[in-house]
Amino acid sequence: MAQRRTASKRPRRGGDDAPAYPFFTHTACPYFPCHQGLEPERFNCLFCFCPLYALGDRCGGNFTYTESGVKVCTNCVLPHVRDEGTRMVYERFAELSALAARTPSGAGAQATARAAVDPPVDRAADRAVDQAAGPVADLSAGQAAQSAVEGPLPPHAAHVMVGKKRLRCGYTTGTCAAAAALAAARLAVGADPTPAVRVRVPAGVDVRVDVEEADRGAGWARAAVRKFAGDDPDVTDGALVSALVELVDDPGVQVDGGTGVGRVTRAGLDQPPGAAAINSVPRRMIAETVAAALADAQHAGGARVTIEVPDGAALAMRTFNPRLGIQGGISILGTTGIVRPMSEDALIASIQLEMRMLRARGRKTLLLSPGNYGRDFACADLGLDFASCVQCSNYLGAALDAAALLGFTAVLVVGHAGKLAKVAAGAMNTHSRTVDGRFEVLAALAAAEGGDAALAEGLLGCVTVDEAIELLDAAGLRQAVMARMGQRIEAHLRRRAGEGVRVEAVVFSTVHGVLARTPGADALTALVAREAACGREGGR
Repeated sequence: MAQRRTASKRPRRGGDDAPAYPFFTHTACPYFPCHQGLEPERFNCLFCFCPLYALGDRCGGNFTYTESGVKVCTNCVLPHVRDEGTRMVYERFAELSALAARTPSGAGAQATARAAVDPPVDRAADRAVDQAAGPVADLSAGQAAQSAVEGPLPPHAAHVMVGKKRLRCGYTTGTCAAAAALAAARLAVGADPTPAVRVRVPAGVDVRVDVEEADRGAGWARAAVRKFAGDDPDVTDGALVSALVELVDDPGVQVDGGTGVGRVTRAGLDQPPGAAAINSVPRRMIAETVAAALADAQHAGGARVTIEVPDGAALAMRTFNPRLGIQGGISILGTTGIVRPMSEDALIASIQLEMRMLRARGRKTLLLSPGNYGRDFACADLGLDFASCVQCSNYLGAALDAAALLGFTAVLVVGHAGKLAKVAAGAMNTHSRTVDGRFEVLAALAAAEGGDAALAEGLLGCVTVDEAIELLDAAGLRQAVMARMGQRIEAHLRRRAGEGVRVEAVVFSTVHGVLARTPGADALTALVAREAACGREGGR
């Protein structure tokens, strides 16, 4: 007699409890449930044997290794978590495909998979591959966009599953500037033109970017690439980003901005007044990439690099640059080098997915941060676990709603004052397109603490929270205003989370450090750290 299975197909419509991915529970199996920790109705038997097992210590699950080196997954339930487990396998299928691929040389597939996930930096090989590709191609915008997501960028990074949608990643303006600078630097030192270049981005992967324009003369070269934003609604998508590299006798690489790159006119931003609006991460990336190209060519001197965006001045009028005091063009930005799609519904779904996976591992406390700054601060300054942080972007309210529904008992929010000042006014979606009001909040709180009209006017004229903090310091009101802001943040967070969830917050700035803590923040920080440590111990 055939064994009984209960099955559900992917629904076209359904309530929140309906599975979104293939799902069945094989209750007649003599081994069911083969892993403990999941309710039977949520136990997905689709992957009887986990496909990610072959990824070894990179699978992301709760595994251990025996003394003889055998991988044991008894305590891991991730592939069996309904929807989340299936989505996790789908997202990483490219890595599995790389394992099964044959390399051109007939070498082992393991090397192919490792290279796809963590490509080595081999600049000599880069040149050989690029030079073999022939002369510079005159690509259309569509061709450039297509090829921009192929090549050395791992397939699982070129596309991401955001909610139930498969969306394309793109490149930041910083990556584009570095790619254009690399192409120009190679031309300047005598290399043949190439149709594309490879650059390593701060996210830790190599990306291939097509070169659209190239020209050179005695001691100089210029190259341009086309900005590709993937499925992110970025105003710079399709913009041409060019780099002029001029060889100089003095060592070192100087980076500046030209036409279409904004100039900083006010203090408090990443770059000082008078400098080109090329932030520190892409500025360093450009300099290091060009320096490596010069070293490869055994060029004894240095180079002067000028980044330009021909349409930058017009594009900047559709950004917040004029309000920030950045005049004349766009900013060259990017902390990872990769643009991840930001569809609101899909992004919220991906945030909820991360939270569900933490709960599936038994976590009861949650570390939330709006972005990279908060995550990095929580790890470096508060000593918290990098892997335990869920980045909620601008959707703090949605994340708190999900935390309550999933049964988290405590949430620690660590965020930059520029984001959390908006929360002090009750905003739970902090995107700049939705709300600002940071300085109105600070001006009101300063007035409540006895600040005069001149201080309020000064605060309303600030462009960064760090600039506002300096005004509060001068008035002797920083501590009082930050304490009151912390109280407002605490009240709004707790109201949104509900009575069943304890919520604490740490407010910081990258210049001034911790600015405010809710009364129970230190105790909850310690609790989050202990629970993360227990989780790591349990996974060994």
